[in-house]
Order: sequence, then C-alpha cells, then structure tokens
Amino acid sequence: MLYYSFHDVDEKYQKVQLSTQDEQHESKKQNNDLPSDISNQIKSAQAKNPNKENNKNMMGEKQFINIKKSIEMPKATYPIYDVYWVNAVGGGKGGIYGGKADALDVPSRIIGIHGRIKTVAVDKKGNIYWSNNIENAIYRADKNGDNITRIISGLSHPLGIAIDNKRGRIYWADWQQKIKKGFIGYSNLDGSKSKLIVVDQLKSGGDIFYDTKYDILYISDLFGGKIMRLDLKNYVLSKLTHAEQPGELVVDYKNRRVIWADIGNDSITSVRFDGSDKYDLIKFESAFANPGALTLDEVNNRLIYAKHNNDVNGGDQIELSNLDGSKRRVINKLSNTTVKSLFYLRR
Repeated sequence: MLYYSFHDVDEKYQKVQLSTQDEQHESKKQNNDLPSDISNQIKSAQAKNPNKENNKNMMGEKQFINIKKSIEMPKATYPIYDVYWVNAVGGGKGGIYGGKADALDVPSRIIGIHGRIKTVAVDKKGNIYWSNNIENAIYRADKNGDNITRIISGLSHPLGIAIDNKRGRIYWADWQQKIKKGFIGYSNLDGSKSKLIVVDQLKSGGDIFYDTKYDILYISDLFGGKIMRLDLKNYVLSKLTHAEQPGELVVDYKNRRVIWADIGNDSITSVRFDGSDKYDLIKFESAFANPGALTLDEVNNRLIYAKHNNDVNGGDQIELSNLDGSKRRVINKLSNTTVKSLFYLRR
C-alpha cells in the first residue's frame, strides 16, 4: 500500500506551506524566542551575575559554549529530493512529487497543480521547472515549491524540458499540432533570451535529455518514430535510431547507451551511442503498459520507470530494475493516477 506524506497546498497560490513544526520554529526565530530550558538557564545565570565573563566562569566554559550554540539556531531548510515526478490526477492529488531514492513509496507532494503537467526538471540549486499543456507555458518554483513564476509563454504544446547547468539554460520541446512539426528552443533559466534551434526536422518533439558529458541533446520524436541527437557545439541534428512512440529518455553513461520508454512498443528500449545494438531491456507483458516515464538512478545503477497497472482502480505503478532490465520490482502503486514524468537529480 502506498502512503502519501502530503503537504498542505494553498490552491489559489499553489504554494506549499510549512508544517506546524516548521511554523513554530520560524515563529521562535522571528521573535528571538529561545527554547524554554536554555532560556531559563541563561536567565538564572544572568540574575546571579550580569557580567558575561562571570557567567562563563559560573556555568563553566563548555556549558556556556553549548548553550550559545543552541541559541544560534540554523535557518529553516527544505529537502531536495532525489527523484521527482508528475502525478496527473484529479481529486486534489495532482502535482509534482518528490522522494528519496531509498524511500520512493513515501513521497511528498511539493507543488499541487490542477493543470496538465507534462515534464518536470530540477537545476543544481534545487529550483523546479515544469511544462504545462493547458497554459502552454513553462514554470519555475523554488525547491520548496514557493515563488511559482511563469518563465516562458506563448508555446503551442510544450513537452520535454532539460536543464543545462553549465550554460544556465533550459531547453524545451514544443509541438505545433496544426502543422505537425516539433521545435526545440532554449532560454536562460529565468526565461530571458529565448531562441529556437530546431525548426523543421521533427514531427512532434517529445522528451529531451541533456548529456552533460558530451554536450549532446537527445530528443524523442514521439510521432516521428525516431530518436534524434543534437550536437550543441554546432547545432547539427542527426537521427540516432528508429523508435515506435518514444517517451522519456535517459543516458546510461556506464554502458554508453541511450534508453527510452516506448509507448508504441510497450517496452523500455536501449541503443548504443553510435546507434548500433538496439534491443528491448524490458518488454512488458500487457499490451497497454504505456511506459512513458523513465529516469536513471546513477548512484544505485538502476532504472526507475512508470507503467500502467492492471488493478481494478487502474492508474500507474512505479517500478525499479537493474540497468539491463533484470530484477524488476514494484515499489509504488497509484490508484487512478498517471505518472507523466520522472526526473532523477544528479548530484
């Protein structure tokens, strides 16, 4: 059974509130209110001798230092998760979720959104980005889900996004449905200085993955039936291999392969960097597995992917496997829920 650890969400502003414990902690900081036990110790010592140095002598140097450290409370921090994903579902459970790599069955909802979110990505500072098909825009929020900002507007049907921390860019794939063309563009992380870099060689766009080691942008052309690679040093676009209906994709540096979830083939498929040796890592038993979401946990050398489950309530389930597709196991069953995107934050 899946247990959710939900944050309270203000639907009007789509902000995650601090927990009651964090609110009390913040209140104490703002009011310079010390924990009662420490406060009483200091007040008692000061009443006996108001001189600071004498306080040290009376209480003992070590005890005074420990109390001083306790007074200097750290600022409130928020978690940066290992894995992020999008839940496309009604009933107040839609939005962006995060989880630790060793506890994906206990996720936390970071941002509650009732729109059509397609893809999520995170930069090195923990800022969260996502594309929204209803508003045809790309948004950004702080790592705790606050300060939601629309950074890119005027898109037609935004799909995949990818972060280039080296250049401080966000890449995106857009789909012009009426003319059946896909576009790839980028902007600064604040949405400024937008530029199109692929305009007439894709049928639909799709997911994109930025290869930080080789400065390559991999693109899954969902309705074009192919995996493409864009060399960002010279913007040369070339076909890597054929695919049925490729969804999210990742790079497996350990085995020098590109891996993608193929909705049309009900599989997770892999190919070498040079386009050779293509085969299915996982061929799902169900003809309606719809494995569209995929990411790679580089620390533990495993795949994390979502597929449709066949339970009465339907929905998707998140599974794990080795990089070669072996030792599959279910870690998370989601009733009446579709997982649209998975993202692993590289450290």
